[in-house]
Amino acid sequence: MAQCKLCHEEKLLIKKSHIIPDFMFRQSNMYNEKHQIYTFTLTDLVGNKSPKYILTGDYETDILCAKCDNEILGKLEEYGKAVLFGDEKGIYNPNCDGFVKEKNEEFWICNNVDYKKYKLFMLSILWRMSISSRPLFKNVNLKEHADKLREMILTSEPKEYYVYPFFTSSFLKDMSVPKDLIVEPIQYNTKGFININLIIPGMFHVFMLSTDPNAFPGEELKKSVINEENVLVIYQLKEGQALSYIKRYS
Repeated sequence: MAQCKLCHEEKLLIKKSHIIPDFMFRQSNMYNEKHQIYTFTLTDLVGNKSPKYILTGDYETDILCAKCDNEILGKLEEYGKAVLFGDEKGIYNPNCDGFVKEKNEEFWICNNVDYKKYKLFMLSILWRMSISSRPLFKNVNLKEHADKLREMILTSEPKEYYVYPFFTSSFLKDMSVPKDLIVEPIQYNTKGFININLIIPGMFHVFMLSTDPNAFPGEELKKSVINEENVLVIYQLKEGQALSYIKRYS
């Protein structure tokens, strides 16, 4: 018996809790014939070094009870999988308008994406990275934000769109970076808030954290992140932009 990191109750903890959901690797065909994936450090990627193989993704032992892992996080993962990779039952599939060009930019506009479920799904990954002892996530240090995220996930309360917003970009069209990889998260501070960049199967996720409730309001932000109108915007990076972005913060 030990304290569950999510509910804080003394319970029997499970032996295998994935930090990044296993389906994100499986559905992206990232596993090889030995059920391994390869991962890069920032130095590896920028220096064109060979990848390091890890088995079945990164997971922790004895951090979550079965209820929190299977029910609370499991239900969020079920919805996140449907949004990102499609729902076989056709219940959760978002309505995406396709690529739209505006000011020389391309992006998907996806409607009917459940704000609460999808936001909490993504924030649950951020929170799990912050409590992990795995080397891949050593750069993620959320400080006081970690417990606030925990409460949001536990109580199923996503708060307003400007509370812990995150941006999503796709680099599937950028041939300068391999698609089937995970790179150690990048964390840096700027203008009073924390940025955490997660690079995983063909996508960038940029989380923004601040203790200032007025740090991120505004219509421009609302149009760029998942919001209460159930709209998700995914930006399409152009050729060469992904590697340039990684080098900038490595």
